[in-house]
Amino acid sequence: MKHYLIVIFAIVVVSNIFAASAPKFFDTRWIPTKPEMLTYKSTSKQGDGLYQVSIAKSDSTIEIYMNIITNGFTKTVSGTMTLEMVPLQSRGKIIVNGQIIMETECSYEKDKLHISTLMKP
Repeated sequence: MKHYLIVIFAIVVVSNIFAASAPKFFDTRWIPTKPEMLTYKSTSKQGDGLYQVSIAKSDSTIEIYMNIITNGFTKTVSGTMTLEMVPLQSRGKIIVNGQIIMETECSYEKDKLHISTLMKP
């Protein structure tokens, strides 16, 4: 019985190794080449909100933009990735009541992530 467990464990480990190294394919044909801004309105106990989302691709990258606007709070996030959806860079900015600002920038390299965040009063 122990031998079967060892064989099953070995098969799982080997298949995970090959699955991790296998190239991933994402069908990005549905992403437009010209940015299209989609706007949504929402209501909640905290207040009404406005959401804007945009995605577009070029010959080598995909760009995403999202903006959330509510009373006293704004969040903007943007990012760029390869056509294989490997992240290249992203940025975020949060503003609370026009007083507190948090800006974050991320850059990605193979096996590395650099995050820089700045809080402003």
